[in-house]
Amino acid sequence: NAPGSRRPASTAGRWGAQARSCCRTRGSGAGRFGGGPGGAKTRMPGYEEIYEWVDAVPLTRTRRNFGRDMSDGCMVAQIIHFFAPDIVDMHNYSESLSVARKRDNWEQLNLKVLKKHLRFKITPQQIEDLCAVKPDAAEGLLDQIKTRLADRRAGRLPAAADRRAAEKSPPKREPKPERRVVEKSPPKRESKAPPAKAAPKPGLVRQNEAGQLAALAARQASKSRSPDPRPPPKK
Repeated sequence: NAPGSRRPASTAGRWGAQARSCCRTRGSGAGRFGGGPGGAKTRMPGYEEIYEWVDAVPLTRTRRNFGRDMSDGCMVAQIIHFFAPDIVDMHNYSESLSVARKRDNWEQLNLKVLKKHLRFKITPQQIEDLCAVKPDAAEGLLDQIKTRLADRRAGRLPAAADRRAAEKSPPKREPKPERRVVEKSPPKRESKAPPAKAAPKPGLVRQNEAGQLAALAARQASKSRSPDPRPPPKK
């Protein structure tokens, strides 16, 4: 065609139809996991029920590889939001290929949804396995989430308000059994008699008496020898 000439209408219509078809396919999120070329390899045996359960959810991304699509936590948040929209805030999660951002999404989901409302947690090792697209990591987690959501709908899990009220209220303490106080009488004290004085020996008694008599006789003899210090009476 010459410069400036228009493309024939049939050609323009064909390209426009192809572009519109491509946009619909990419934006609709339709299709089953593993439906494309080589997609059958992304399905793990034994999880057919989980794949059918996830296929019923209208996700916002095209489904290509199950483990890789679930690795950032956003699709898992969408699945939980589809069945329980009151417990997930989708603005907390953003799609990313960064491992650090994937960890942040999983930590948010673990703290604000799994632990708070579904009453279970995933370990740091599970988060690393999910980010690294380890086999069975996403399927095992979704199997547990499916069970917990069914328990929540059946009323086997307490609601968030009831759980918060239970956390705020102090735990009930069982009354302790009354202790019987037994009065103990004071121990009886034995009265001790004063020790009896030992009787003096007879030989010591006689010596003491003889000494006392000798001292008395010596005092009387000294009085008779000494002159009377008083002056004689006046006549």
